[in-house]
Amino acid sequence: SITRTNQSLLCSSRSDVQLYMTTDNIADLDEAIDALGDAAKGYDRDGLRSIGHLGGKGGMRKYVKSGGKYNPSDELGTSLKDYYDKFSSKT
Repeated sequence: SITRTNQSLLCSSRSDVQLYMTTDNIADLDEAIDALGDAAKGYDRDGLRSIGHLGGKGGMRKYVKSGGKYNPSDELGTSLKDYYDKFSSKT
């Protein structure tokens, strides 16, 4: 689920999030992204990592498989797409 702690990172810089996420966490998210295969093509890896950080691996999978239609927001209104747009190098 999307937590207030994760949401507060939206206000952080890209490097702050990268420092916050451990190498194991990034490797775990990368494995989940790779497992999506062709479904993840066209998405930016950093953007998907940020979605996975905010919404978990399951949320990231749902987001990709739905073409972005699965896009929950936290109690402050920050959605998975907001996070993707903030941290993707393709925006």
